Amino acid sequence: MHKPCSRCGQTDAAQFYNGDITKHRSMWCKRCHKDYIYNLRLSRVGMTLEDYARMANAQDNKCAICKRDQSIFTRSLHIDHNHRTGKHRAILCSRCNQTIGRSEDNPQLLRDIADYIEKWQVAQ
Repeated sequence: MHKPCSRCGQTDAAQFYNGDITKHRSMWCKRCHKDYIYNLRLSRVGMTLEDYARMANAQDNKCAICKRDQSIFTRSLHIDHNHRTGKHRAILCSRCNQTIGRSEDNPQLLRDIADYIEKWQVAQ
């Protein structure tokens, strides 16, 4: 028998990480450890789990840009924000969030990229 998780009481050894990475948190199971990390990340951007759930529900649990459903991703959707103001905009998949980030929030660059792709699709 495994020592119980100090948060939820889980005792199934398969539900704990291998090794002792959680020793600084008194042996939490995988679920409790992930919940802790998730809540910590949300708090760093000024959100609660309830705020995130509200945004996700408003978007039908889909990326605000590509409309792919959260269920097809292995990780949760990202909270997109304005890099100048820090204000939250929507919840995006990793691909869409990275595209915006790499464009440095420059809509003209994204339009130029779309024009470039369309130009070369027609030419081929």
